[in-house]
Amino acid sequence: MSPRRACLVFAAAVIAAAPVVSATSTQAPGRIVAVGDVHGSFDGLRAVLRAAGLIDTSDRWTGGTATLVQTGDVTDRGADVRGALDLLMALEREAPTQGGRVLPVLGNHEAMNLVGELRDATADICGRFAGRDADQVRDDGWREYEKLVKARARSRKGEQPLGLTRARDGFLASYPRGCIEYRRALGPDGTYGKWLRQRPIAVQVGRSVFMHAGAPPDTTESLDALNTRAREEIARMDRFVARLSAAGLAAPWFRLEDLLAVAAAEVRWVNGLAERAREQGEPPDLSGVDLALVKEAAAITGLGEWSLLDGDGPLWYRGYALADDATLDAPFTGLLARWQADRLVVGHTVNRDFKVRMRLDGRLFLIDTGMLTPVYKGTGAALTFEGAGVSVVYGDGRRDVFTAAPR
Repeated sequence: MSPRRACLVFAAAVIAAAPVVSATSTQAPGRIVAVGDVHGSFDGLRAVLRAAGLIDTSDRWTGGTATLVQTGDVTDRGADVRGALDLLMALEREAPTQGGRVLPVLGNHEAMNLVGELRDATADICGRFAGRDADQVRDDGWREYEKLVKARARSRKGEQPLGLTRARDGFLASYPRGCIEYRRALGPDGTYGKWLRQRPIAVQVGRSVFMHAGAPPDTTESLDALNTRAREEIARMDRFVARLSAAGLAAPWFRLEDLLAVAAAEVRWVNGLAERAREQGEPPDLSGVDLALVKEAAAITGLGEWSLLDGDGPLWYRGYALADDATLDAPFTGLLARWQADRLVVGHTVNRDFKVRMRLDGRLFLIDTGMLTPVYKGTGAALTFEGAGVSVVYGDGRRDVFTAAPR
């Protein structure tokens, strides 16, 4: 390893507007290098950055004035998520000293992790975040969980089904060593969490747009609007978790399934109070109920429809890899015109031949080449735009040159 390293009839609460996140670069682009999905493959990331001439053998920035865009999914699946994040964070600091830039964007797996969805965060990933006191942290976590279960049983008498149901063995299986530390590290106050929350889901460099999956071609929102919505959704979840924790209903390091279980339980509990009162012909006694919290709990149970997790949203859409050219051409042409862009570069879907694909006369590039070799059997790729030239260098040294329509 490198040393660098449900549901209520209440309306959902109104979200305060977040600052607009600019997606557009005003700096002249020069050489642009785009690298796709990493998935914890620190060695794969390092190999392709070296092949592209962006780092040296000590993992120091040597890219000069180049712009590196990493299109998300650094996290999940591969063991060394921490090493890959550390490298990108270090390069982001170093590149400006030579006039260069590093512009990472969020992928669907970063979004998942930020809201507590850890289904693809393996025990090996969590283990890289475990400290010497990892066993104690885990034991303390179980005791806190158990305390919350007992407190809920006292305050939510007769609640069925229960909001928190894990026995000790189930808890330990769901929270392997380092998992609690991983959640904290990616939380709003964690080193990695703070950094990731500052990243957009889309960035434009010159006339090129870079996203993880890409907004569907019928999208009418601007890039800034897409970025703002994603940041608001992350902030909304952060606020909700903080409220649950302050109310003694959850711990801030809970996994998403536990947070959703508590949210749904709050909704069921209040609905139960209302139903029993109705049966007795009386108004419900809601004097001990935090109605604002319950309203938000009802809304949170529908977060699968948020842009962060929507299967056809900008972090998940697969049409650019799977739809045919005739289906994409006209609406995609309109999308680029709305964004004042000439091309879109996305990852997300592994190309079956593990090579970068150019589509629609060079207006669309697909750059996920299966960098995490043990899982996908591919290798990393760096797509480069320089002047009128378009080329690719792979982590194993192979090179390709594309001939795209003039822009």
